[in-house]
Amino acid sequence: MFRRNEKKDVVPSRASLPPRPAGPTRSENVVDGGVTLHADVWVDGSIVFHGTLFGNLKVQGSVYVGPKATIEGNVEADEARIEGKILGDLRAKERVDLLPGSRLQGDVHTCSLRIEEGAILRGTSYHGGDTWGEDD
Repeated sequence: MFRRNEKKDVVPSRASLPPRPAGPTRSENVVDGGVTLHADVWVDGSIVFHGTLFGNLKVQGSVYVGPKATIEGNVEADEARIEGKILGDLRAKERVDLLPGSRLQGDVHTCSLRIEEGAILRGTSYHGGDTWGEDD
C-alpha cells in the first residue's frame, strides 16, 4: 500500500566499458615531495620523482626528477629529464635532458645529451655512439 520510492544505482555493464589494452602496459609511478627513501629502488615503468632518495634508482622506462628532488646515488633509465639534483652517475639508453636549475655531480652515459642554460654538470659526459656498454 505505501511503497517508498527507491532509487537504484546504475552500474554500467561490462559490455559498455571500453576494452582493456592487450598485453602488458607500463605504468607511471609518482614519488611526491616530502617522501624520503633510504634504499635502492627498481621501477618497471616510468617514474616522476619529487622526493629524496639515498640509494640507487633503476628504471625500465623514463625518469623525471623534479626541481626540488634530490637523489644521492646512481640513476639508470631509458631516458631522463632532470630538473633537480643528482649526486651520482646517470646512465640513460636514449637521452638525457638537463633542464634549467638541474645539478648533476657525476658522470653521464647516454646516446643523446642536452644541457640547457642554467643546468650544472660536474663530471664527464660520454654520449653518442656506443656509450651504454660497461667497458667505458
